[in-house]
Amino acid sequence: MNQGFYPLDDFPIDVWQGFKMIAGYYENFQPRLLLEVINRFLHSETILTLIQTKSRAEVERLLLDSTVMASYGNFRTYRISQILWNKKPTDLLSNGSETYVAYYKRVYGLTLKELNQPLLLHVPRRGGLEIHLIPELCNLTGLTEKQRNNRAVMKSIAQHTKKTPNQMVNIMEKHLNQIESQLLTYAPLEIDKNPIVDGYRLPPPSIKVGQKLIKPERGNFLIREPILEPLVFNNWVVIYTCSSKKDFDTAEDFYQTLESAGKIFGIKVAEPHWIEVPPSGLTIQEIVKFIRKAVTMKPQIVVLLANPYIEGMNYVELYTKFKTITIKEAGIPSQFVYSNKVSDQKNSMSVCSRIVLQMNAKMGGSLWQVPKLPEIPADTMIIGADVFHKTGERRQSCVGFCATLDVNFTKYFSATHMQNVGEEIMKTVGRLVERALRVYLAENKQLPSLIIFYRDGVGDSQIDSTKSEEINLILQSFTRVNPSYNPQFAHIIVTKRISDKFFEFEEGRDGTTYRNPSSGTMVCSDIVSGSFEYFICAQNVTQGTAKPTRYQVVHNTTKLSADTFYCLTFQQCFNYYNWTGAIRTPACVQYAHKLAYLAGQTFQDQIHVNLENFLSYI
Repeated sequence: MNQGFYPLDDFPIDVWQGFKMIAGYYENFQPRLLLEVINRFLHSETILTLIQTKSRAEVERLLLDSTVMASYGNFRTYRISQILWNKKPTDLLSNGSETYVAYYKRVYGLTLKELNQPLLLHVPRRGGLEIHLIPELCNLTGLTEKQRNNRAVMKSIAQHTKKTPNQMVNIMEKHLNQIESQLLTYAPLEIDKNPIVDGYRLPPPSIKVGQKLIKPERGNFLIREPILEPLVFNNWVVIYTCSSKKDFDTAEDFYQTLESAGKIFGIKVAEPHWIEVPPSGLTIQEIVKFIRKAVTMKPQIVVLLANPYIEGMNYVELYTKFKTITIKEAGIPSQFVYSNKVSDQKNSMSVCSRIVLQMNAKMGGSLWQVPKLPEIPADTMIIGADVFHKTGERRQSCVGFCATLDVNFTKYFSATHMQNVGEEIMKTVGRLVERALRVYLAENKQLPSLIIFYRDGVGDSQIDSTKSEEINLILQSFTRVNPSYNPQFAHIIVTKRISDKFFEFEEGRDGTTYRNPSSGTMVCSDIVSGSFEYFICAQNVTQGTAKPTRYQVVHNTTKLSADTFYCLTFQQCFNYYNWTGAIRTPACVQYAHKLAYLAGQTFQDQIHVNLENFLSYI
């Protein structure tokens, strides 16, 4: 892992760069050696410093289920399962032979300085011996949410991690040369350093916006005209925190800019009902009272315009309370906006344009439409599902489930379900599919003849469990809706966390030039397994290197051709209303992820029944 070490100036973070290898077989038993350049972010301060400077509750929130790196031996990483507050280094090892102090001195030559620190417990997920770690000798890896939201931190990190395709190929060739020289000492092996596979470029769809058809360029498109279903905002509420006249002016400017942005898209924005939170009420408890007052007015949507610089304000808790009251309890769409994002005159129009489109979508108005492929029946349902985990805080895992309800795949039934901490298999997926089918039947007076199910978040080790459990539960749900109901059905596992990377290349006078694959690049041979599998790089990537998404069709009773699967998957990547362009996965998958993340992070429960047919969570 220690192939490169880059301390970040001005920030307590070090970037460790190295690589990992995965060996296996492709189709026809062709040997595979997959190399991926990886980066680890290591906090400069030790875990002991963190324990000494923060409360016990905060330490547990940061450490449980997080990964730490040991600063001795082979610099191994460990996932923390528990903090043993009642143990210390002067205790005996589990075998009773010596103390931890003596063990680290004898084996590693290290003298522990703090003898009253607790111990960290690592429990291997696949069984094995439990390992006790010393906080003084460990550093936290990864980035905190606060660091990820810090533009200066991320810009500094990007200088070391966001490599151009040419830079990435050079780094990988360097590693491969090192690996090959070491392998030759054991066996006469040769590594193909420039493997070439056949790729295809899928055609982008024409996007219907209002009465116009827009052809994406390089995977993206712009909207400068009325949208598909513009709404009228004539009963909406803005709650704004007011600590000075500047906050009052910002709220007024926000409405005026939102109104101007709405006109571009055909959205009529009337003046909202204003609720001002006075300087004396700038606490979570008082703001909650104003939120509850707002939902009693039964508005179309509630906006909370929050000053991000209120002293002592816990904005994570405020956001959680806001979403819990509006989405879980009242069943009213809501929008949380930081006032500094809309007060910048230079960017306010751009920001408000995105906000007004998002609000329109949350309230049920479709923004655009991806025309249906002629091979796809009109009575087709596309489903996306994902599971969100927050095991470090011992929160329940949350299933996000989204199913299309209309012929154009713009209306959705959405639902959540909470399950055991860390559980990936969706044991309630049959019930969720059944609910979606009954809503579809009520909306369309018939059941879908074709169902395409995109399942996100399944690791390679869980594919067999998914096939044996989840697919059977889905098939059983069909007969519960109607004993004779037997639709065409395909189940596709979507995997984003893969090591595979593709590069387009061009030979020239100065050698080979590499670039990221174009939007719509698809690979379906040579490097796939023997099953129905394909890779698509749908998004347009201009910084760093692109990551494709892998699709494995593990169950298929449809009459669709392989080309139809490829084109449907790619075209649905343009149907996500938070981005005017292609994203990494079909829209239903990203919607399911957003829903699971929101519910899993905040209210840990189902969304209100009134919002099940709205994209209130985007």
